Amino acid sequence: MIAFRAIFAASLRQLFTKKRIIGFGLIALLPAVLVALVPSTDFPADTFLDITTETLLKLIVPIIAIVLASGVLGDERSDKTLSFLTLRPISRFTIAGGKIAATASAASAFAAFGAISLGAAYALRGGVGGPTLALIVSGVLSATLYTAFVTPLGYLTRRATILALSYLILVDNVVIAAIPAMASSSPWRVGLAGGAGLLPPNFRTAAALDAIGTLEIGLAGAVVQVAGTVGVLTVILGLLLSRRDNV
Repeated sequence: MIAFRAIFAASLRQLFTKKRIIGFGLIALLPAVLVALVPSTDFPADTFLDITTETLLKLIVPIIAIVLASGVLGDERSDKTLSFLTLRPISRFTIAGGKIAATASAASAFAAFGAISLGAAYALRGGVGGPTLALIVSGVLSATLYTAFVTPLGYLTRRATILALSYLILVDNVVIAAIPAMASSSPWRVGLAGGAGLLPPNFRTAAALDAIGTLEIGLAGAVVQVAGTVGVLTVILGLLLSRRDNV
């Protein structure tokens, strides 16, 4: 546990640079600014959820998570600092778990900040119902899944960011949109399905919820899927760290 905490804390310091805090913080604020500036005297719940889905969940959360996750091990490998960590008598699975946990926490923090800002903007526009908790849950689940997928990819290749963004654009937002049965392969859809159960009643009929395809709305199922996926990918990353030259 001591090694895990040390890796987790060091990784957070690596991820939360001043430039990233300012840059990603401003990016996470954009959906709230959009909601605040929409020229309308009436702001229905379904319009708000459409904006939230199209901006925060489909674009901003994935992009932030992908950038953070692709570099948390990739940068260390490029800088030749990963070898110093792996030479220590620390389990490779502890290293993998600490890196994924730290990256998921950092990405989730930006997602939660964006969700809270959106909820505040909606309240200022006189919106009915409080969707903030549901948006936070959706953002955190989505961010955790994206980081779990991309962290091992960032370790394997320097092109992780390009590959992950290509998946986001071509598969996540195009192919799966046309084939709803593949919705479980879309992190942001899994996150939306998990948080949707916490939405106030006036949001339950929003057209944006159709995006989850065949997924069932419910927090428990989404949490189980996210936890299981993170566990499997942590084991895979630990095996990769054990069997690949880290110099």
